[in-house]
Amino acid sequence: MKEIPSADESLILSVWDSGDSGAMPNLEVLELVDMKKLETICADESLAWPKLKELRIYRCRKLKRVPFDKENATGLKLIKGEQAWWDNLSNEEFIEHFKSFGILRQSV
Repeated sequence: MKEIPSADESLILSVWDSGDSGAMPNLEVLELVDMKKLETICADESLAWPKLKELRIYRCRKLKRVPFDKENATGLKLIKGEQAWWDNLSNEEFIEHFKSFGILRQSV
């Protein structure tokens, strides 16, 4: 699977649980939109995302951590999201490494 279309949020708090081995090794684009209750993409931050190239996050205000870093998401080169989401992120390593790849817009 190369791209997951945006999921309809109902009670989703996490996209993947830590029991998923390997997460999505072929995922190239991850887009999360209007998931107001989403708190985490994946609890296991050690999973590899080798083919992930693009991350799009809009109106997911409770999402404060993402499981990507310079070792497990080496192909991630484009991050689209809202400035308010970016400002609320709590993982400093992600922010420092990926800040030059971000295209951020004001909240809608």
